[in-house]
Amino acid sequence: ILLANVQSLDNKLDDLRARIKLQRDIRDCNLLCFTKSWLNPAVPNHAIQPAEFFSVHRMDRTADSGKSRGGGVCVMVNNSWCKNANVVTLTRSCSPNLELLVLKLRPFYLPREFTSVIINTVYIPPQANMDTALCELHEALTQFQTQHRDAALFVLGDFNSANLKHAVPNLYQHVTFPTRGNRTLDHCYTPYKDSYKALAHPPFGKSDHAAIFLLPKYKQRLKRKAPVQREVVRWTDQSVAALQDALDDAAWDMFRRSTDDVSEFTEAVVGFIGKLVDDTIPRITIKKFSNQKPWVDRTIREALNSRTAAYNAGIISGNMDEYKSAAYGVRRAVREAKRRYGKKLETQFQQSGSRSLWQGLRTITDYRSPPSGLMSADESLANELNTFFARFEATSNSANANGASANSTNANSASPNGTIGAANGTGPTIEQRPLIITESDVRRVFKRVNTRKALGPDGICGRVLKACADQLAPVFTDIFNLSLTLGIVPSIFKRSTIVPVPKKPRPSDLNDYRHVALTSVVMKCFEKLVRVFITSSLPASMDPLQFAYRRNRSTDDAIAHLLHTTLTHLNEGRGNYVKMLFVDYSSAFNTIIPSLLTTKLGDLGLHTSLCDWISNFLTDRPQSVRVGNCASSTLTLSTGAPQGCVLSPLLYSLYTYDCTATSSSIIIVKFADDTVVMGLISDNDERAYLEEIKHLENWCQENNLLLNVSKTKELIVDCSKKQERHYQPVRISGTTVDRVDSFRYLGVHISQDLSWSRHTNSLAKKARQRLYHLRRLRDFRLPSKVLRNFYTCTIESILTGNITVWFGNSTKQDRQALQRVVRSAERITHTELPELQTIYCKRCQTKARRIVKDPTHPNNRLFSLLRTMLHRMHRSTPLRGYPSCHGTLASRESRGLASQTATGGNNLTSGSSHLGHATIKPSAGPDRGYAPQFPMVAVSGPEGVIMVHRHWTADDIMKAADGLSKPEEEEEELKTVPAGLWAQGKNDVGLIKGCEPVHITPKSDYRPCQHQYPLKLEAVEGIRPVFQSLKQAGVIVPCPDSPVRTPIFPVKKPGRDEWRFVQDLQAVNTAVHPRAPEVPNPHTILSQIPPDS
Repeated sequence: ILLANVQSLDNKLDDLRARIKLQRDIRDCNLLCFTKSWLNPAVPNHAIQPAEFFSVHRMDRTADSGKSRGGGVCVMVNNSWCKNANVVTLTRSCSPNLELLVLKLRPFYLPREFTSVIINTVYIPPQANMDTALCELHEALTQFQTQHRDAALFVLGDFNSANLKHAVPNLYQHVTFPTRGNRTLDHCYTPYKDSYKALAHPPFGKSDHAAIFLLPKYKQRLKRKAPVQREVVRWTDQSVAALQDALDDAAWDMFRRSTDDVSEFTEAVVGFIGKLVDDTIPRITIKKFSNQKPWVDRTIREALNSRTAAYNAGIISGNMDEYKSAAYGVRRAVREAKRRYGKKLETQFQQSGSRSLWQGLRTITDYRSPPSGLMSADESLANELNTFFARFEATSNSANANGASANSTNANSASPNGTIGAANGTGPTIEQRPLIITESDVRRVFKRVNTRKALGPDGICGRVLKACADQLAPVFTDIFNLSLTLGIVPSIFKRSTIVPVPKKPRPSDLNDYRHVALTSVVMKCFEKLVRVFITSSLPASMDPLQFAYRRNRSTDDAIAHLLHTTLTHLNEGRGNYVKMLFVDYSSAFNTIIPSLLTTKLGDLGLHTSLCDWISNFLTDRPQSVRVGNCASSTLTLSTGAPQGCVLSPLLYSLYTYDCTATSSSIIIVKFADDTVVMGLISDNDERAYLEEIKHLENWCQENNLLLNVSKTKELIVDCSKKQERHYQPVRISGTTVDRVDSFRYLGVHISQDLSWSRHTNSLAKKARQRLYHLRRLRDFRLPSKVLRNFYTCTIESILTGNITVWFGNSTKQDRQALQRVVRSAERITHTELPELQTIYCKRCQTKARRIVKDPTHPNNRLFSLLRTMLHRMHRSTPLRGYPSCHGTLASRESRGLASQTATGGNNLTSGSSHLGHATIKPSAGPDRGYAPQFPMVAVSGPEGVIMVHRHWTADDIMKAADGLSKPEEEEEELKTVPAGLWAQGKNDVGLIKGCEPVHITPKSDYRPCQHQYPLKLEAVEGIRPVFQSLKQAGVIVPCPDSPVRTPIFPVKKPGRDEWRFVQDLQAVNTAVHPRAPEVPNPHTILSQIPPDS
């Protein structure tokens, strides 16, 4: 491609013809693209045709642009590459902001992944509105990409100061040198990275723009990726049934009796299972090409063969009618094959085969993740990587030796030599075993195994565990419990195979590889059971600012806490600013010292035997590295936790739980190993911040963590623009930490001015790359539901990632850029998609509710519930068997009934209002909660015993809930309760009728509630009999002029066709002058009030 701003093509024809005649590279160009052609309709195409083998296509400037001269674009196509008959003009557009000519070409040859070429030649005048021009160009490109999803797209021309990547971030700009002076005004965009190399050529005539010669570097998809040949296992119903029968007949006791060592016992069981799998499950070898499509079946192959035969026959006979019919048959066969495959996917979707559906969608849309890992390498690289990954072993041998000796002492004292016989005879007693795994637990976790997980070193795949869970659960339950009892993990479960994953596309150093461990799938199931027990044993208040691996915590919680703390501090003082140190650790998981971890676990209250088991799990681990088909030698490690184990993230968070701030002006936010040290600086005093970093450096040295200073960055948020500050640099180990203006933390770009343009641009770019795959789906005529699901999972998930953190403060322009992606998806799917603003509001509400319900959440203190929400949250059903001493009543405010509740049988009155309280009211005799085996205390009242108070414990509640107490067993304490206390009917108020009134005085500024809760007709009719009975008993009386009114709400009793009142008693205490006793909170369970209160 030759691209040039010629500034009058008519005057440059001689120069162009000379170059075509004398320069082979120009003569062989497929396309000649010129801007500022300065042509008008009076100039015919043949007058500007530089050679007979070039066809001319142009768009001259019209009066719509506001100017009658200048401008214009022209494209010349080489007929030896594409005939003129195969060139179609899609659009000609001329406006004051944009001049655009779009051509669709079908050349003689294209790579198989492209069906055509779309050339967009652009000229944006220097006086144009760049934003408007980019919007117009974006709309045009979206339309063409939707209509021709498989076409190769080119956008080139003179853009002046506009940058198309701002509107379409997924395009790549190939012109990297200045084209006019020191500025790059002429651009060439394609969706393919490194597909062209741009070279500078002399300008045409006296033009001040250099000509650009674009050489293709693109490689066909078939050449970029070699065919993959691999061996796969054919799982059929017959083979699975044969494997289950073989496992049913296995004599597991034979393996148990053959050895006294738990590791040997486990290896024998695992080896036997692997042998049965090899004997019963067949294996085949397949070869897969990168451009292979699943819908190409036998009918297409037959149609292709028929077309070839018809073509050969037509060449001989000269009659091509049969060939044309056969060619149409090929198109029809492809269309029908795609329709059948699309119908198959739709059927799978309706049958809830989500994995099969998404696997098919990824195949037909070519939606693949970039290859991770090395395809080929030698054994020396594998050994070098294995040694590099084990580099932390040498630095911690001394610290680990002490812990290993202590752990071995504990293990040997529990079971000499770690043998099964010792466990059966002299092992720990039952009281000392904090964790016992049941067979049902093992069976359940086996059935939930993800069969797509990679095979571990033991050779037992997830499909075997899931298909044969009933057969394998007994033997592995025995192995798991033996391992916990002895505090020894079988050595076959500790083996790991490291697969190095490049951290960047072109690794140049060993540190550019991230090691991921492939461990035993059986051990992963074992770890899941242990993890559940550990998390349930930990205190909820431990390390509240560690947001990873905890329930109701996520990345947006960590970012929100960080941003809220920053903004709060900036608002507290004009000169305040915040310094954030984003800490990076070198291979954090690999530096854990088991002895230190065991000590910390003991401090957290974990049982000693479980601590010993974890220590044994982390020590003496065999490790090897696999690169392609080459494997390294095995090394034994006793430091770190393998990346890939289920327990590793949890153990790391427990290992670092004591890394906390030492000053009130410092906050340390953690998400796994992503740590941020925040210094809230006031009065330019950074001493506490610098001391905290020194303390962190010392803590890392004590805990064998290595700070990666080169990747540790500092970001300063300072809104003060009037004064210049001299920030003190941060030095770690003698090296100054780099200061940046933006940092990507947990997937979100945080800028020093707290703007979100950079983040939204990156989101828009990633999302637009997925639109291509959505367009591919439309070919299969899949229903809109499938297209929408694909959009939700692959595009919307990108646009709304951590949306509660950044969307609310993003600019209107940033939001519009993201919303344009949504509109493009709507045009593809022909459905209405939810707006980002709607999603943002819903997720904020959901997040707020979850935080409010979690009192241990660090952000819980930021929320305060409205009174109506308090009523909704506290309308909970009591436990079965729990004492039913509910304080009733509320007031009805419909033209003048008012009532209040009080404690101890007291009435409240004010003016003409009479307020009362209902006491304990079992519906029929003594309540089941007052069972004889629980301690009780009698509380005196006006007629003797007014209430029997119970001291409830957790065990008491569980026993009552299980129904252990019998209603017919009445206790002596209950017989002493006066008969008048018990309710004679469901609306009887008992002793309340004989209580003395208590006078209260409303506050002068109190205004009665004017609006009642909106009530349904069912609620009004249901509460009416209760209200009438209380009125007849004299508990409540009409008082239309009462200055005190309380909001009420009728609530239906669970499982019964009866209603009760819920009253906002906090509003009563707010409305009246305080006195003793105050009206209590109705949500306080009376049985939990101490007798002496």
